[in-house]
Amino acid sequence: MPCSTILGYLHARRTTAMAMDSYVATRANPLNIVPTAITLRQTLELYRRLNIPISPEFMRLVAFYEQEEKKQKWKP
Repeated sequence: MPCSTILGYLHARRTTAMAMDSYVATRANPLNIVPTAITLRQTLELYRRLNIPISPEFMRLVAFYEQEEKKQKWKP
């Protein structure tokens, strides 16, 4: 039993199967993408109004979620 647990853990961490599975599950459920994209847009607008410096990582995240939101059919 411990050997199977260790092998399963190593398999999940060493392969891209787990990452791809979570990516597909997220893409399949619009409630993971659309509300997050809306929240990020509101945060970006707030940062701009308050003149807070915006990091490039945050801008990449906003761009990613906006791109994924366009692929979704569900709109609030």
